[in-house]
Amino acid sequence: GTGFFAGVKSTAPDMLESAWKYYDDSRLMDFRAVTTLGITQEDLDALAQVGDVMPGYSVTVMGHAEGDDAEKVVQVLDLGDGSMNVPELVEGRLPQAPGECVVENGANTPASFQVGATLVLSSGDEDSPLTDTLAHTELTVVGVVESSLYISMERGYTTLGSGKVNTFILVLPEEFVLDVYTDAYIRVPEAQGVDPFSDAYETLVREKTEELE
Repeated sequence: GTGFFAGVKSTAPDMLESAWKYYDDSRLMDFRAVTTLGITQEDLDALAQVGDVMPGYSVTVMGHAEGDDAEKVVQVLDLGDGSMNVPELVEGRLPQAPGECVVENGANTPASFQVGATLVLSSGDEDSPLTDTLAHTELTVVGVVESSLYISMERGYTTLGSGKVNTFILVLPEEFVLDVYTDAYIRVPEAQGVDPFSDAYETLVREKTEELE
């Protein structure tokens, strides 16, 4: 009984320690700023006063694999410059050119989203063609990844399809044809080495949130 209790008692701290290491290894951001108006270089310079900044792009689309008509809600994100949110490659390779993507290794990812498959994407709105956002509406899957950006079963909500994002894919930044960024990821230097599950981290986040706002 004592041995069983000791094992159960150590489980939660071990899980938190593993998560902390995973966040550090992948250089997970502390903050993500998102806007539909677009983020300019001036905005990035302002955010840089709080911490290290990596600009990014994202768009929510409808998508299915060629040969599989079941459409899913897909979040398309760019890989960034490698300074934050570094994905872990599970199979295949990372994109090397526009027109390629990696898919999520997740329970909600359709089985047809596999290496070698062609994903057919659409905006879900006839009045807003996806070509205004992405260079290609058909992407070749070249790899499978896991990302510290998504550690729960939730992938976000949207006005498309069922209202819930099913899965995500990653592409090169060059895949997006937007004039402005849609996202900005921030890592705060003061937070490095601080337990992300501690009161000290929560206090720091609240302080930095005020600065960012």
